[in-house]
Amino acid sequence: MAKKVSKKDTPEFFPMLMPAGTTSRVSGIGEATLRTLMAKGEIEYLQIGSHKLLCVNAIWDYYERRKNRVRPSSLDRLVPLPEQRRA
Repeated sequence: MAKKVSKKDTPEFFPMLMPAGTTSRVSGIGEATLRTLMAKGEIEYLQIGSHKLLCVNAIWDYYERRKNRVRPSSLDRLVPLPEQRRA
């Protein structure tokens, strides 16, 4: 007799491409903001028919281009790690 498969037995998966609503929940970026970024051409997406699908890598690419860099003077104020104090 075949084993009954429950939801616990099935592996969780992360889709490669997601609509703006799902990407919004995953990334924390608002759905309207994602749609605006797509319209402005600031974030990559794949259009299949009327569906615009985003990839997680597109979110990371946008992040890398837009993130605020830490200024060197800010690094001076960081507390050294314990192994750095001993030296």
